Amino acid sequence: MLQNPNGDKGSLLVEILIAVGILSTVAFGFFSLVALSLRITNISENTLLAENLAKESIEIVRAYRDSTDWGEEGLGSLSFNEPYYPREKEIGSSQWELVKGEEELGNFSRKIVFEKVFRDPEDNISETGEEDSDTLKVRSIVSFSDREVEIITYLTNWK
Repeated sequence: MLQNPNGDKGSLLVEILIAVGILSTVAFGFFSLVALSLRITNISENTLLAENLAKESIEIVRAYRDSTDWGEEGLGSLSFNEPYYPREKEIGSSQWELVKGEEELGNFSRKIVFEKVFRDPEDNISETGEEDSDTLKVRSIVSFSDREVEIITYLTNWK
C-alpha cells in the first residue's frame, strides 16, 4: 500500500485519483470545445461556398439573358416553378444554357427556379394583380447537409 510522508495510509492514492479526475474533466471540456469549433468552421465554410454558388447562378442567368432573345429562345421561354441548372454550351466557353433539373456539385445541390411577376395598380411587384411578362423572379437555391442558401432577384427584358 502507498503511503505519503505524513503516514496516512491510502490518502496519496485518493489524491492521485482526484487529480486524474480533475484533469480528465478539463481535457474533456477542452476537446469538446475544439470539436465544436471545427464543426462551426465547417458549417461557415460550406455556407460561404453555397452563397458563392448561388451568386454565380444569378450572374450566369444574367449572362444568359443578355446573350439570348427574351421570348422564344431566352428566359421568356422557360417553364415556371421548375428547377433548372446552368451548364456551359462548350467547355471553356462563356456561353451558357439552362437545363431542367438540379445540379449536384460535391456536397451541394444547386437549382434555379423562375416565377411569374405580378404588379398591383401602382405598378409595384405583388403576389396578385396583372402579370408582367417583361419581368421574372429568379430564385437561386443551393442546399447542403440540412441547410439551404437562397438568393432572389428580379430580371427584366431590358432590350
